[in-house]
Amino acid sequence: MVSGLLSVEQVPDASSRNPSVPDGTRADANARPTEVTSLLRPEGTPQEQGGRPDNTIKSVFRTVVGTVIALALPLLLIGANLDMLTNSGWLYSYNWWRNGIPETTGIERPELNRAATQIKAYFATAQSEELLDVRVKAGQREQSLYNDREVLHMRDVKTLVRGFWSAAEWSGAAMVIMVVAGLFVVGRRRFWDLFATAVRWSAVGSLAAVAVLAVAALINFGALFNLFHVLSFANDLWQLSSYTDYLLIMFPERFWLESTLLLGGLIVAEYAALWLLTNRLLRRAPG
Repeated sequence: MVSGLLSVEQVPDASSRNPSVPDGTRADANARPTEVTSLLRPEGTPQEQGGRPDNTIKSVFRTVVGTVIALALPLLLIGANLDMLTNSGWLYSYNWWRNGIPETTGIERPELNRAATQIKAYFATAQSEELLDVRVKAGQREQSLYNDREVLHMRDVKTLVRGFWSAAEWSGAAMVIMVVAGLFVVGRRRFWDLFATAVRWSAVGSLAAVAVLAVAALINFGALFNLFHVLSFANDLWQLSSYTDYLLIMFPERFWLESTLLLGGLIVAEYAALWLLTNRLLRRAPG
């Protein structure tokens, strides 16, 4: 009986029973079960794909993070530097000295500093419709320094400046989110490499713009200054007289030229510092 069972289990295949079947046909018959197995296996299984969908998602994520950082960084730097310069007492004091404002206006330096304090407080308030009323002492009485046209223009300037500040705040928040998410998703080493690339491309675009504007300012700042006002304001309230309007007498064209160059220089220095900091972080990050 045992021998009978063994004889049943050891049934030869069809090709061995039929010597007339060619060798190639026997090979196809033997390979058929493998083909069926491969057809039944889904193409999207980890065995076949090796995690490709996950890699695609990370690639898209890296592109988004790099783009956001590259675009947000110049807005952050411009807004932060505008905030610093607008609220810096030393810049106003430098202007009084550099352009001889006490002699030109007949207003003593302490009163000019008082006017600067009022201007800084005006920009610090969020009320968009509030009007500036700078008051200084002329002899024994106090009077408003700016006329109606100057006051209305300063309201427009405040809206523009605070718009840059808001853009800087949102850009900074976006960058913080991207940094935290990037470190968590792609890892420390890969993220700082991505960050360095984003800073490099952001620097290339921003520094090219700074260079063009600096050259244009040195060639003909008056034309550049007028173009800025035409593009920034929807009215002509900015067209003031440098002989009768105290806003232009206190802040002449040379002040704006030097402030513009200072702003560009600060941005260049900050990009250089970011570049050095990023390279240092890359060297310290684990491989």
